[in-house]
Amino acid sequence: MADLKGKVIAVQTGTTYLENVQKLQGLEEVKNYPKDTDAFATLVAGRVDAWVTDKFVAKAALDGNPKAGLHMGDFVFVERIASAIKKGNTSLEAAVNKALAEILADGTYEAISKKYFGEDIRCR
Repeated sequence: MADLKGKVIAVQTGTTYLENVQKLQGLEEVKNYPKDTDAFATLVAGRVDAWVTDKFVAKAALDGNPKAGLHMGDFVFVERIASAIKKGNTSLEAAVNKALAEILADGTYEAISKKYFGEDIRCR
């Protein structure tokens, strides 16, 4: 976070990232863009100092543009995500929770994470 002080930050409009970045103190400016690809393009073009987005969006952008000379920094904030299940559907909720607990316990989740993301993406 200290590295962002006095910097111009790009972020996508209508996201929780924008809401959270706007709460940060000491930034020079927050510029919001309709799409993450627009925010990323301004970073690559040098018109902003940093881009705040989802970890996996950033990872894909950096992996797809290795010559851009960019790197991913530390988390500015952490959002936990969850499955959405219709309110009152307790049987589906129980089944999803049971299946998730099983693949977390037996290592399947970690293996899938590493296969598709190159790292273990479990929240800790």
